Amino acid sequence: MITKILFGGDMLPTDEVLRTLGVFNHPQLLFKNLTNVFQEADLLIANLECPLTGVREPFCHQKWNFKANELIAEHLSNWGFNAVTLANNHVMNYGIDGLKSTIQRLDEFQIGHVGAGMEEQEATDPFFVDLSRNRTLAIIAIKKHLGFFDDMFYLICGQNRPGVATERNLELAVRKAKQHAELVMLSLHWDFHPSSKELLDFVESCFQYGIDIIVTHGSHHVEPAVGWHNHLAFLGLGNFVFDWPENGVLAMLYPKSHRAQYQIYPICLNQGPPKLARDVQRQTILEAFNNNLYNKLLDPKTQKLRQLYAEDCVNDFFLLRE
Repeated sequence: MITKILFGGDMLPTDEVLRTLGVFNHPQLLFKNLTNVFQEADLLIANLECPLTGVREPFCHQKWNFKANELIAEHLSNWGFNAVTLANNHVMNYGIDGLKSTIQRLDEFQIGHVGAGMEEQEATDPFFVDLSRNRTLAIIAIKKHLGFFDDMFYLICGQNRPGVATERNLELAVRKAKQHAELVMLSLHWDFHPSSKELLDFVESCFQYGIDIIVTHGSHHVEPAVGWHNHLAFLGLGNFVFDWPENGVLAMLYPKSHRAQYQIYPICLNQGPPKLARDVQRQTILEAFNNNLYNKLLDPKTQKLRQLYAEDCVNDFFLLRE
């Protein structure tokens, strides 16, 4: 029975990033500073923004191609990860073989994965979580489609075609989720500038579509949260395992039937492995979370969304009220 879900943002455990964080020779120490937070959660999930593969040649020689050692899958298991999301703009950097080895390694260590697959049906399969009170949560994942650029370089999934899920596949993913779950959570990888009206419009359309909770990543920046009736959306968790920028938040979700509770943990990565931010760093991250730019984009006469603000209180605990 799951009552607490800890969600992290962009995770890039490449050799280069592990060297930057000072744990390349001892990757088992990557999350040594977050052990207590991890132990509080019943389920741990994050966005894995690269394939786990030994493939040498990237699918396309673009500026940024990332991959991590296949052994990272075992470390993910040892660190306590129950699942990862794969719908992002780098998991296909090393082509179909890179994706295939990623899925094989994750399956080998019984780590769930959503958002990419060897064909559309697999890419849109939800990850189901048994909650308290005999209810089920379905987690699905998509990457915002960027048109021709994505079609050429990121291999969008299709019928009998490997790749990542995008909003083109959202209807299928939601339909499959609602067949077996009362609550639906969407992991959304958003490559555009985060502080945009387009993101707010897309989030509201997802809520109207029947999605209850949205966790957004991809911009590598901490962004605010918004609410809509009993729905909750984080607009940007920032980074979890990355070399720049050097901060983010972890979101502990307490899913309930008509309201969502959540707790945020500001984290920083500027002096080694990720750790809980303190003092000035913590305050800076909270200020980013409370940035009122989105509130300026919301028209109270026409918009149903409302920005949620983090209060500086014990444990950073916040309740989304009806």
